[in-house]
Parts: sequence; C-alpha cells; structure tokens
Amino acid sequence: MSIAAYLSILLLVGASLYAWVRLLWRDLEALRLHADRIGAGDLQARAQVSPRSQIRVIVDHSNRMAARVAELVQRQRDLTHAISHELRTPLARLSFEVDMLGHDQYLPRRGQILQDMRTDISELEAMVAELLVYARLERPADDAVRLETVDVPMPGASSATCAPAIRRTSNCIRAI
Repeated sequence: MSIAAYLSILLLVGASLYAWVRLLWRDLEALRLHADRIGAGDLQARAQVSPRSQIRVIVDHSNRMAARVAELVQRQRDLTHAISHELRTPLARLSFEVDMLGHDQYLPRRGQILQDMRTDISELEAMVAELLVYARLERPADDAVRLETVDVPMPGASSATCAPAIRRTSNCIRAI
C-alpha cells in the first residue's frame, strides 16, 4: 500500500473519531451545564441529549436525581411552612394571655390565665420535642444526636420554685 492509502485511512479514522468525540463532548457539556444549573438552585433543570447518546443512562439518572432533590426541597418547604403555622398559634395565644395579665379587669382570672399559659408552653414543648425526634430520625446513624441527662446548678433557685418545672420535664433537663 502506498503512503496516500495510509494517509486516506488515517484521515478517515481521524474524521470518524473526531465526529464521535464531538458528539460525546456535546452530550458531556449538556450534562455539565445541567449540573451547574442544579448547583445554582434551578431544581427544575433537566439535561437533554440524543436518545442514541452514549451517556443517555447517566443523563437519565441525573434527571431523576434532580427531580428527587426538587421533590425533597418542596417537602422541606411544606414542612417548614406547616411548622411555622403550628408554632404561631400557641405563641399568639401566649401573647394575648400576657396582654391580659397586664389589665386589672383580668386579675380575678389570673390563675386560669396562668394555667392556660402553662398549657400553651407545654404544647410548644411537645412540638419542639417532636421536631427533635424528626430531626434525629433524618440523620444518618453515625451522625445521630445523642441525648444525655446533665445536672444544671441553679444558684438562688429553691426546690419549691423549680418543682413545677421539673415535674413537667420528667425530672431532668435534656441537653444536646
């Protein structure tokens, strides 16, 4: 074979290889742009490649991952909205009850108002405890929150003053 034939074959192989690499590079660039958009916060971004692309499986997995992340973020937003609404109700009642305590006309009902406030505080404590359990369940096992009982010195506080609070919190203070 002559040099011209070898050069023709080399040129043909080179052109074919260039075309294949160019198509692959285009698809990889689309995947990179998709990752950049997701990283920038555009959780609705999806990569588009040819159905015959060599990396079609990777792109499909990336698109499914992006959809799952978008779904999880939306659930987190919904949960945050629901939590803020649930916390707002007892806080509004507490605010109203504090205002009532400032008016002389409510002095005869002071005991009932204080009891209502304790109930609202208990409701808030229960919600916070539930949120902590939820947060603990979401963490990986190796990163779990460990709760431990600790003694907290309270200078100047007598056992009579602290007794109602201690009874409501199961005789211990939990610290993370």
